Amino acid sequence: MPKGAVWEGSTLSVYQCTRCADENHIIPKMLHSGLAGADIPAGFLNDQPNFSFVVFPTDQGEIVSAYNETILFSEIQFVEANVVGSFGKLGGKPDWMLDDESPATYEGSMQMAFLMEVIPNFEFKMTNNAEPQIELNIMGDPSPSPLDYYQLFIGNALYLFGSRSGQRAVYAITQV
Repeated sequence: MPKGAVWEGSTLSVYQCTRCADENHIIPKMLHSGLAGADIPAGFLNDQPNFSFVVFPTDQGEIVSAYNETILFSEIQFVEANVVGSFGKLGGKPDWMLDDESPATYEGSMQMAFLMEVIPNFEFKMTNNAEPQIELNIMGDPSPSPLDYYQLFIGNALYLFGSRSGQRAVYAITQV
């Protein structure tokens, strides 16, 4: 995260299963109560099938040489503050597609802050040997995507919030 960000000196990694397509777990689990100003209950962020968010000190990251890459390297340009760039933006205030769904706290006490947003339909280009992402076809059955790229959460706009103190918790919201 950049200087002055909630987790300065940290890296946020997003993992999503590209071989899983289940209509109950295709996007992050959503709260069932009012969303804006909500408290995210204890354990809620640990019960998110098919994806995870990992935050770690950047200087402790290691490159794994045995990993078989499936996504082509491309530099992602972030725009800080209140302008949305070609990937999204870091910090500032969310540019909601729909209503404001900013959570207030996690586990009743940890204040949540806006981290970043990813624009809808952002394309993560695949390597030549990568298997296609599995998606749900018109009948609701899992099938290989015809696209030559991966998408996070079926291409929805993605908004990430993180805890200001305590454990480094990440809450994801998607909007269409």
